[in-house]
Amino acid sequence: MKLLSLWNSARERRKELQDRLWHLKVEEMRLRFEWDKMLIRRNSVTVLSSKTEEGLSLKYEEFQKLCLAEKRLGSIDSIKDKRTSKASGMYYLFVYYCDFDLITGYSLSEYNEAIRRYDNKSGEIVRLQEELDRKKGFFQRFF
Repeated sequence: MKLLSLWNSARERRKELQDRLWHLKVEEMRLRFEWDKMLIRRNSVTVLSSKTEEGLSLKYEEFQKLCLAEKRLGSIDSIKDKRTSKASGMYYLFVYYCDFDLITGYSLSEYNEAIRRYDNKSGEIVRLQEELDRKKGFFQRFF
């Protein structure tokens, strides 16, 4: 009887956690929309060139450092397409990336606060998911 009672209370707790997880995921999505609407996205492309592959790698690293130094909002999504010109012997790297700017009317502090709230929800979701995974192990021991 005691085992059945323990199993029932664990099952109830798991159901509560799953409901809480669902609500947190909805809240996380709402917060994502909140900070996403503050941004405008621009797609860009740049072409890096060098006589050697090593030089091309260095130019790409410089490009990444420059992007970090400019403190662009969001992440830079780059797709590299490397080509070699047979005529000149030059190596080319086409980098496609997206850039984000704040829409006029929003301050950087408002944006950072929205991101912080989103990150807090995401962290809470991860912790809750881990707890549910542990509970899952409890149920699997009996079946």
